[in-house]
Amino acid sequence: RIPAIAVNPKNPNTIFIGAADGGVWRTRDEGKNWTSVSDEFPTQSMGALAIDLVDTNIVYAGTGEANFGINMFDGAGLFKSINGGDTWTRVGAGTLPDYARVSDLIIDPKNTSTLYAAIPDGVRADSLNGLYKSTDGGTTWRLVFPGMMTDVVLDPQMPTTLYTVS
Repeated sequence: RIPAIAVNPKNPNTIFIGAADGGVWRTRDEGKNWTSVSDEFPTQSMGALAIDLVDTNIVYAGTGEANFGINMFDGAGLFKSINGGDTWTRVGAGTLPDYARVSDLIIDPKNTSTLYAAIPDGVRADSLNGLYKSTDGGTTWRLVFPGMMTDVVLDPQMPTTLYTVS
């Protein structure tokens, strides 16, 4: 399964996919050739990807997959690349659940330092389920809307308006 895909908005030849239990893969030639870019991650389970709309070298990968009813793979947090996926750093440690399944991730188009992550757990601690927000490019996060979240959409006309699905 491929639960996550992100296309570079400035160069549609560059596409990232996140496999349910197969890592993050990147193509720079419209899908003709693919390269794994997440081999160093502590898990290969992926749930969400996002590319910064202003600086497309910034890519986020949310680990874990919350495909309820089929399989659920634990995550290992959120990773950020500042060089187009060549290298990655874990971000959000201590402010996101360590094993979080990130099922959706969006970047505010008007302020790309602001991100939202839907984190459904449903297994370990219901108190950790919800919509998380970062205002510092993913370094720190806070729970802004508790509950079982699987998807989040930001209204492009009014970026303070969010829609969630549980």
